[in-house]
Amino acid sequence: QIESIVRHNPAQRFLLSDSRRTPAGCLEKIAALQLANLTLVPWQETGPGWVGRQLAESAAVWVSEDSVSMVYEAITSGAAVGLIGLEQTKPGRISRGVERLIEGGWVTPYRRWQETGRLPVPPGRFNEAERCAEWMVAEWL
Repeated sequence: QIESIVRHNPAQRFLLSDSRRTPAGCLEKIAALQLANLTLVPWQETGPGWVGRQLAESAAVWVSEDSVSMVYEAITSGAAVGLIGLEQTKPGRISRGVERLIEGGWVTPYRRWQETGRLPVPPGRFNEAERCAEWMVAEWL
């Protein structure tokens, strides 16, 4: 999926980072693809705030669908968000939540991106912290 996304957009620069939970050898396999417009950054080389800065500068973000916290960080950034699909062992709370995000137009699964070759703009600004603060003010103050 990563190879397809990067090769489909040769004029765009891609930055890919892994996480502590990424399977061993994954970055090496991606590096072996020798994609000229893809830069790999191991999580060990990132520091505090690195992810937030990258998201703030990105118009489009691809996230593996199993990383719910990263999916929400990407949505909150205002970028168009694509989901890299993974094999599901069984449906559960996380997959149902991701499905609701897909249905709401907040994220685009890889299989849908394959049909159009583009990531649609999200339907609005997703900011749970602001929404919660507004609710607290309305309810308690």
